[in-house]
Amino acid sequence: MKIENLTIGYKRKKEPDTILLKDVNLSINSGELICLIGPNGCGKSTFLRTIAGIQTPLAGEIKINGKSIYDFDRSELARSLSIVLTENFNIGSASVYSIVSMGRYPHNNWLGVLREEDFEIVDTVLKITGLTKFWDKDILELSDGFRQKVMIARSLAQKTPIILLDEPTAFLDIPNKLEILSLLKKLTLDEGISILLSTHDLDLAVQFTDLLWFITEQNSIDIETPETISTNEKFLKSFSANGFNYDPERSIFRNFKK
Repeated sequence: MKIENLTIGYKRKKEPDTILLKDVNLSINSGELICLIGPNGCGKSTFLRTIAGIQTPLAGEIKINGKSIYDFDRSELARSLSIVLTENFNIGSASVYSIVSMGRYPHNNWLGVLREEDFEIVDTVLKITGLTKFWDKDILELSDGFRQKVMIARSLAQKTPIILLDEPTAFLDIPNKLEILSLLKKLTLDEGISILLSTHDLDLAVQFTDLLWFITEQNSIDIETPETISTNEKFLKSFSANGFNYDPERSIFRNFKK
């Protein structure tokens, strides 16, 4: 995926447009795990929705294999890119299995009838995400954390080369956060999937990510690695507040007031 001269935000009828990011040029390469980070309200979710084709950019292009995403039909785009937003798991009553199996629909005919191959993929995804024993549970009976895992599983069942995730570990406890990030990292390494996720779990992000995309106060995105983030003064200023500072030796935030 290539992001070219992208400006995102919101159009206003009688006022100037609200610009969150301007003239962004980035690439997502095969097999990369990228974490999108930045303060609350900086535009992480809007950025993900825009490059997924859900929201129209104010300017610029998003291309997959040289083709604008706006030239894809819906099924073609759904076979190329999947996205899980934080609000996606607030859905109605349905079983875990039926929700995960929805990820296979872009690969089927208009009737949406699952083939043997589809059932095998869904079963495999349920297994690797630890959801097999919950397959017949109604999603409304599950905690927010497990609902999040179900939506991630649906995205994995979609089998797209690019996956976008908005705060995928937001409602998970530490063991499940580690499990999900380890799984995502393994997918990039073993299957060459490209994954871009937004997160506030900076301590975990630097342990698993290949690249960090940091949204700055100047409406731009800086590209860093876990090794170089500690030298980015804009990053340190943005996240080191209320006595908490980044400890590059341990890749964690520490309270230096103590």
